[in-house]
Amino acid sequence: MHAWLSFSSILCEESIKLLGRKTSTTTSDVSKLSSEKSCGAVIFRRNGAVKYLLLHYEGGHWDFVKGHVESDETERETVLRETEEEAGITEVTFVEGFREPISYYYRRAGRTVLKEVIFFLMETKTDKIRLSREHVGFDWLSYDGAMNRLTFKNAKETLRKANALVETRSTRGVLGANESGPSAV
Repeated sequence: MHAWLSFSSILCEESIKLLGRKTSTTTSDVSKLSSEKSCGAVIFRRNGAVKYLLLHYEGGHWDFVKGHVESDETERETVLRETEEEAGITEVTFVEGFREPISYYYRRAGRTVLKEVIFFLMETKTDKIRLSREHVGFDWLSYDGAMNRLTFKNAKETLRKANALVETRSTRGVLGANESGPSAV
């Protein structure tokens, strides 16, 4: 058990260092470790060019739609609910073949939290957004614009992977009308 605590402490410390934060994680901090799971979406639309939706969070960062998984929800149900709650978008299509997990540590109320977020890729035809109270703005941006605006490295990597799939499937003509249809959960 002690070896696991030491290993977990090292993992926690290294992950926090990767986030660019100073830390002095100790074995006692591991006992304060909790975890949570969220799901989110890289949402895009096409009006000639592909544009990605970014949300401006109250904390100042720019990121994708995401939120906590409720106990009775599937991952896709969470994404659909969060997309409607945070952006007011109800008409979306999942792009099959994209499910990108990320994880990171953060501190909340003196506790270290391991957060896992599963991102999906979704297309919408709307450009109309109705923001929730937790956001202060939004923007539809080109790939390059979104890469410049995103705050976190892991979000940029998620967008890079999503964009590669959008480009590959667009050139092969398998997005949109040829995709699997409206989002069935």
